[in-house]
Amino acid sequence: MTDRQPMITAPFPSPRAVSRHQSLLSRLTGCFEVFQFNSFVASLLWSLCLAGIWSPGPMAWGQSKPPGNVIPTDFTPSDQQLVFAVASAMHSHPELYFYLCKDQNGREIVRPLKNATQNPGGKFPEKPPIVIPDIDLNRFGALPQAKARKYLEDLCTQHNKRRAAGVVVAQGPAPHLMGGGGVAPGAYVPPDPKLMPKPPQPDPATKNKAQSAYAELAKVLSNDYSLAGNDVVSKVLPEMMSAIEKNSSEPALQKAAHHLVTYDQKTSSLLDKAIQGRDQSLASAKAQLSRAERGDYTHTETYEYYDEGAGRWVQKNVQVDDNPTVAYLSMSQMLIAQGTSDDMIRNRIERQKFIMLQKAKAASWKELLPAMADRFSGQVSSRPLVNVRFVAEEKPYDRSLLDNYWPTGLSEFFQGKYLARNVSGKELQHVTFAVDFHHFSTLPQPTTRHVYYIPRWKQGEEVELSTILFPDLVGTGKRYYVPKFPDGRGMNAAPNLELPDMCGVVKLTFTVWANEGKQNATSISIPERLLKIVPVLIEGAEITLASSMYPFEAASATSKSSTTKPKSSTNGKDSDKKGTPKPPTSMEERARETLSLYLEPLLTELPEGSPSAQRIRKILANPRDVREEIIKKRKTDLLAACRAGQRYLGNYSDRDHEIEMGLLFVDCDPAGQAIRVELFDPEKPSQTRPWGGFISHDPRNNSEFLYLVPLDKATEPTASARNGLQADPFSPDATSFMLSLTKAGGFDGKFEYRESFDTPRFTVREPWRTVRVKPAAQESTQLAAATQRVKENPQWKLPKPRPIITTRGPANNPTNPGRSNPTTPKGRSR
Repeated sequence: MTDRQPMITAPFPSPRAVSRHQSLLSRLTGCFEVFQFNSFVASLLWSLCLAGIWSPGPMAWGQSKPPGNVIPTDFTPSDQQLVFAVASAMHSHPELYFYLCKDQNGREIVRPLKNATQNPGGKFPEKPPIVIPDIDLNRFGALPQAKARKYLEDLCTQHNKRRAAGVVVAQGPAPHLMGGGGVAPGAYVPPDPKLMPKPPQPDPATKNKAQSAYAELAKVLSNDYSLAGNDVVSKVLPEMMSAIEKNSSEPALQKAAHHLVTYDQKTSSLLDKAIQGRDQSLASAKAQLSRAERGDYTHTETYEYYDEGAGRWVQKNVQVDDNPTVAYLSMSQMLIAQGTSDDMIRNRIERQKFIMLQKAKAASWKELLPAMADRFSGQVSSRPLVNVRFVAEEKPYDRSLLDNYWPTGLSEFFQGKYLARNVSGKELQHVTFAVDFHHFSTLPQPTTRHVYYIPRWKQGEEVELSTILFPDLVGTGKRYYVPKFPDGRGMNAAPNLELPDMCGVVKLTFTVWANEGKQNATSISIPERLLKIVPVLIEGAEITLASSMYPFEAASATSKSSTTKPKSSTNGKDSDKKGTPKPPTSMEERARETLSLYLEPLLTELPEGSPSAQRIRKILANPRDVREEIIKKRKTDLLAACRAGQRYLGNYSDRDHEIEMGLLFVDCDPAGQAIRVELFDPEKPSQTRPWGGFISHDPRNNSEFLYLVPLDKATEPTASARNGLQADPFSPDATSFMLSLTKAGGFDGKFEYRESFDTPRFTVREPWRTVRVKPAAQESTQLAAATQRVKENPQWKLPKPRPIITTRGPANNPTNPGRSNPTTPKGRSR
C-alpha cells in the first residue's frame, strides 16, 4: 500500500457490547464497546501516571498506520466494504485475534477469537462465544477477488503479530472510506491530527491521586453488573496490577493488587499444564498397554491353607496374571485421554480460572474496603442512598441438567434478579456498593459478598446485580450447605431447585460509599424466596426423618435387649486421652444434629409464632414423635385412598406411548390387607379386569405401598394389542402393581410383567411400565356393577399378605465369601 492510494469515507457503527440477556458467566470474556474500553484503559493509565505508579513508555501514545486504515480503491465496491468491515472490527477490538478460515458449514469467514490458535476453522472453538460474530466473506454479495483476499490475509497476519506482542490498544485512527455515495474517490488524505486520541484526563470527581488510583483498581475488582441496559464487565490487566503492587505508596492498594498478581501467576500456565498432562497420560497408557500385550504384568503369590486330608497346613504358589486387568485399565485411560480435546480442556480451565478470579477479588476487597472506602466517602446520609429489591423472572434452563445437578455457583436455575436503585435524589459519583448475600444455610452470617464499583450512578437508575454465588468468600466460618433428601429408591435425590446457589438466598445486607455520602449497613429480607424455601426444607426434613436413615424403633429394641455394658478402651476412637469412653450418640441426637444444619438457621428469619417456626421447633425438639406422627399419617392417608368407591384415572406409559387406564376400589378391610380393585379402560368401559392385594412395607424409604396382582387370566383383546405395545395391565403377561400415594392424593408407581417369547417384541425393553393416576369423581353405578361381578366370581381369591422385595440385594445375588476370586485357592495369603 502506498501513500498515493485514495480512500473512501463513511461512518461505520461499532458493534454492541454484550447482550443483557446473557448469563454473567458468558459476559465474563465478552468485549467492551470501543468507547468504553478505550476510555477505561486511558483513564487507568492516566490515574496511575498521576499517582506515580506507572509512566508511559515511548510507544505508549505513538500512532502507527497499520494496514486497514486506508482502503485501496482499486478493489471492487463489495471488496472495499468487506475490507472496511474487517478493519473496523480489528480497530474496535484490538484484544482479539482474527483468522481467515472456513466454518463448520464450509463458509469462508474472518473469525475473531480471544486466544491464538493453529486451527481456527470449523465449529466455533471457544465457549462462551464472544460478542463479535464471524464475518462472512460473502456478506456483501460476492466472494473477494484475489487481490482483496491477499490484502485480508496480510491484514490478519499483521494484526495478530501486534496482538501477540501484547498490544491491546487500537493503533492509529479508525478506518475511513473517503467520498462514497456516488462521489468519485479523491487522492489519499493523511490521517487528521484531530482524530488522534487525546491524552487521558483525570476524573474531576476524584478528590486526590489516591482516590483516583483506588477508583481505577476498584473498576478492575468490581463484580459484573448491568446499568441502564448496558453490561459492565471488569477485565484484569496483569501489567497494571504488577505496577500498583511494586510502586504504590498505599499499603492497601499494594495488598489488593498482590492478590490479582498472584492469580495471574497461578493461572498463566494452567492450560499448557493441563494439555501436557493429557498427553503424558495418553503416552503412559499406550506404554502400559504395550507391556501388557507382551505379558510383563505377572507375579507369584504364596497362599497357606489347611489340608483336612493330610491334617496339616500347606503352602501353594500361584502364578497371578495381571495383564488383562492392566490392559483394560490402560485402554480406559487411553479412551479418556483421547476423548479429551483441547477445547474441553480449555473450557474446564476457563471455569477454574473464573472461580479463582472470584476468590482473588474477594481477598482484594478485604484489603480495600476497611482502608479505602470510608476514606473517600462523604458523611453518613440521613436518608437512604440505595435500595434493593427482588424481581421474580422466569428464565429458560436446560432440563437435561436436572437429574445430575449439583450446585455450581452460577445459579443456572435462579428465576429472578436483584435490582438496586439510586434513591438519594441526586447523582452519586464513585460509588462503592458492597452486598452480602445470606444463603439460608449460613444464617445469620453472610454466605458471600459482592462489591460493585459504579463511577456515575444517576438518580433513579437501576443496577442489575450479578447472580453468581461462590460461598465462603467472606470467611465467617459458617459452612454453606445444600441438603439432599432421600428419594423413593432409598438414595439421595438431586437437590431441589429452590435451594442451591442464589436460589437459596433469603436476606441481603448492603453498604454504600460515595462522594456524596455513606449509607450504613442495611439488611432486607426476601420474603418471596423465604416462602418458597421454608416449605421445601420442612418437607425434606420430614421425608428424611421418616426414612430408613433413622430407625428409632430398631435402636430402641437393641438398647433394651443389651444387658452388658461396653468395655472401655484406651485405644478406641471414642475414647479420650485418659481412656474414658465418650457417651454414645443416640439416634435422636444424630437426627437433631443433621436436621438442625438447615432448619435451625431459618428461625432467625421466621416470625416467632408462625406455623413454620413452630413446626421446625417441634421437629428439632422431638424427632422420634414427629417420625411416628408422619408414619401414622401416611398409613391413614393410604387407607383412605383405598376406600371402597374411590376412583382414579390416569395412564401407563413407556418411551413412546401413554395409554389411559382407570382404577376403581371395590373393597378394602380396615387393616388394608384385603383390597379389591377393578381395572378398567376409559376408552372401552366394558373392558375390566379384577386385581387384588394388600398394603406392604417398603424398607428403602420406610413407607407403605399398594401391592396388587391380577385375579383372573386375561383372554379378551387388550389395549397393548391396539396400540402396538408388548404388555399392559390387561394382558396375560402383567404380574403386579406397585403404587405409592402422592401428595396430590393420586398414585404413582409401576406394573410389572413377565417377558414372553410368544408376544411380539417392539421397542420396549424394560419388564415394567410407569403408572400415574389422579383422583376422579366417584360413580355409584360402576361400583355396584363391580361389586356384583365379585359376587358372581368366587374363584377370584385374594393373595395372602407377605413381604415384597422391591430391590435386588444380597439375598437375590448370593456370593461365596470364601471365594471372592475364583482363581484364588481357599485360605489366607502371605
